[in-house]
Amino acid sequence: MDQLGLVGAIRQHAATLHSASGAPLAVAVEGSESLPPLPAACQVAAYRIVVEALTNVVRHAGACSAIVQLALRDQYLVLTVRDDGGSAAPWTQGVGIASMRERAAQVGGTLGVTGARSGWLVEATIPVGPTH
Repeated sequence: MDQLGLVGAIRQHAATLHSASGAPLAVAVEGSESLPPLPAACQVAAYRIVVEALTNVVRHAGACSAIVQLALRDQYLVLTVRDDGGSAAPWTQGVGIASMRERAAQVGGTLGVTGARSGWLVEATIPVGPTH
């Protein structure tokens, strides 16, 4: 991340992913390469959350594509990972979701996961402002 920045590091990781069928997983990463300097702990938490969310897409979602979005809103970094997989079956929280929640909580943030037949959504909100 030191050389590529948060968005660049996520793009680099996303380029290595393959769907369960073995085809490359199409991952669009939407976020400014010029995010302002963020606290290192926030960058690491955000990166690890995105990596775990994309790992879950590959392993569990049956998806062909995913979208990662990173945006600053007020004093928060909001990141979302959406995929086009989905399932009619209810999901259960596993180690991956628990670890993403822990990573968000360690830096004072929150994480939510929702799923539907049209795909899954992971959304994390991480405080990055001077008051946090």
